[in-house]
Amino acid sequence: MSDTAIFILLSSDDLKASGSLPGELRSLKVACGDEARITQIEVISDGSLPGKTLQALCDAGVRCTLLPSAGPRESNLCSGLMGRLHETLCAYAHLDAFLLAGTEVELMVPAARFLRQSGYAVTLASTESESLEEWRSAADECVVWSSRGGNASSGNRSEKNKQDPYEILVDEITKSREKGNRVLLTSLKQRMRRRIRRFDETRLKDSEGRPMRKFKDFVVDAANRGLIQLVERGNASQILLPGEDIPEEDEEEIREEENNNNTENSPKKKKSDPLLESVDSAEGEDQSPAEIDPELAAGDPSNSDEDVQEQAAPIEEEEAEEEQPQPLQEGDFVVNKVREEAAAPPKAFMEFLDNMMNGSPKTLAEIVDTLNKAQESGDLDLSYQELGDALQNALYNELLESDAEEMNGPLLVVDDWRRIIDFL
Repeated sequence: MSDTAIFILLSSDDLKASGSLPGELRSLKVACGDEARITQIEVISDGSLPGKTLQALCDAGVRCTLLPSAGPRESNLCSGLMGRLHETLCAYAHLDAFLLAGTEVELMVPAARFLRQSGYAVTLASTESESLEEWRSAADECVVWSSRGGNASSGNRSEKNKQDPYEILVDEITKSREKGNRVLLTSLKQRMRRRIRRFDETRLKDSEGRPMRKFKDFVVDAANRGLIQLVERGNASQILLPGEDIPEEDEEEIREEENNNNTENSPKKKKSDPLLESVDSAEGEDQSPAEIDPELAAGDPSNSDEDVQEQAAPIEEEEAEEEQPQPLQEGDFVVNKVREEAAAPPKAFMEFLDNMMNGSPKTLAEIVDTLNKAQESGDLDLSYQELGDALQNALYNELLESDAEEMNGPLLVVDDWRRIIDFL
């Protein structure tokens, strides 16, 4: 059961045309779905509602907010809606979803995007189907808000765009396989939740009518229906399209990734100091004559302590240069590759990326450059190594997605990154 709030945005033009709501209030409730518990319905308008309409809304438990006349109409409505949403979110922390309804979809888009970035499910409803199609990407779902009139027996109920989870599953797998990527269970569930915000496999039943307890049950059922292939190797489960050959190199890739992990996690060998080695050998360790400094072996008095320190200084400086942390480089990172075992990046790191991008996609080079500057200035309390690990894990977990069709296009932080990190 999800707690849902409905906000209806009315302009003075809407009121002049009909003096009432553009569509039926009941159709908006139906659009929220059977699993929704509607906790609040509010009408926001920049013009006074007719007395009869106002009374009917109040009797139905609808809150009515009249915006003060200030500035352009569009700006007044848009900012008024955003203001009421902020107040509602502060007062009701339990809300899960919002339905925004109105005739001018473009005025509700900023609010819809803000809510999605905050992790809420958003539905846009309008009497203008063409506008809904244009702004479909701004919300999780779009529904047609039925207007009054017509055949009463038909009910004029809004037609909700139902999404078949099995079709979405196949579509996501197809996209990944066309790019040559391996499809793993963890990343696939994340993608399903991006496409269907209310996706919950426990509400579904398999082909034999049994309830599903986990996401893998859903994938297994899809495989049993012949929609996909499920290949299990050890602890990893890979998903392929029907009729697709199982690539032999996948096992090698998995082993290579595991070896890389072991190499990265293994302690590095400490570099040897030639000067110390020569001293150790003089104390009795085996060493070939060619490796011993003749002057040291002969005990040359001219080779004073100051000379030894001068000889050691360049070596120490060279080691200090080698040990100094290096800034991030674009070529250090692997893009468009999923790793199921990758750890979740720190929330503070993702918040920095999200605020830095602010809805505008950035290339990998721009992201790396910004992270380097943030590390140098102290805006991020992470070392270069920690920053590199966090960025690579964000890429492995698909918390950064391409904003364009090409594989190496600009990247953008996904809207529901907080939920994904909590899931990981």
